[in-house]
Amino acid sequence: MAMLKNDPDFTRLRKLGGRTSMGSASYWLGRDHLMVVEVSNYNERYRRFYFRDIQAVIVQRNSLRMWGNIILGVLMLLPLVISASLAFSIARWQEGEIAAMIIVGVIWLMLGWGMLVNILRGPTCSTHLRTAVQTQKLMGITRQRRAELLLETIEPSIQQAQLSGAGTAPVATEAVT
Repeated sequence: MAMLKNDPDFTRLRKLGGRTSMGSASYWLGRDHLMVVEVSNYNERYRRFYFRDIQAVIVQRNSLRMWGNIILGVLMLLPLVISASLAFSIARWQEGEIAAMIIVGVIWLMLGWGMLVNILRGPTCSTHLRTAVQTQKLMGITRQRRAELLLETIEPSIQQAQLSGAGTAPVATEAVT
């Protein structure tokens, strides 16, 4: 990836990509292609998608945001149950119980913060890039805002490359909900 940073022919798309559970991804805009760099452990994989070959960018909403919020909500109930049982079972509060209540409160606030961040980041989606040879899932573009930013960034280059080529149809952008 260091070679791409120093190459004047590539521009990093900074708001795209990022870390996932499987590693990280970064996106680089070349003159005639999109370069995707996927890093997993110590392995780097470079994928080059020429604008003239891209047939479709597929953005499909999924329910990961909803399930994340459900899991966080259930986990938020556990500290409330624990604190309620401590509050009703203790007649006189001692240092240990006060510390336990503070710890339970901090855990509850952390889970609530995670749920708020998940809500504010927006709807989740899976994004794929289709060529004549393959359909490749784009790692790190899991929110609808990032997918829209990718489309806004590469669509003019795709259309220019495909309109200048003879006999190729313009790219289809699909949003499946």
